[in-house]
Amino acid sequence: MFTGSSTHSIDAKGRLAIPAGFRDALSVSGDDKLILTTLPNADHYLVCYPVEDWRNLADKISRLPELNPSVQAIKRRFFGNANECPLDKQGRILIPPRLRQKAGLESKAVLVGAQSYFEVWDEERWEQEERRLAAADIGAAMAELGV
Repeated sequence: MFTGSSTHSIDAKGRLAIPAGFRDALSVSGDDKLILTTLPNADHYLVCYPVEDWRNLADKISRLPELNPSVQAIKRRFFGNANECPLDKQGRILIPPRLRQKAGLESKAVLVGAQSYFEVWDEERWEQEERRLAAADIGAAMAELGV
């Protein structure tokens, strides 16, 4: 499970260190690589899935009606931006330039746990998101969802 958040540098080659706690969560599932992509409704951050969770999600999407224009758009965005990123010996992944550009990632990234996956945000964009979340009524949203 991916929980917590931490800030890390992105080197000149686009490599990002994955924190030990996140690597531990990957080792539980037996993965040594991640699938990195964007969400269909948001290009301003990236999402990282362990391979097994990615396969489960991909399976769900593959069962949707292929001729539905919304499904086609989801597949183009979600799968079209997906990249397999193996962890190197130092526990880093290489973020492809195209995805770094989409997410505005330059020198600092914040990795944010989201249970079965984690997000990669540009540090400034994450600070903006935190301010937005602080102003939102999360309690009401949780109650509405029955949590």
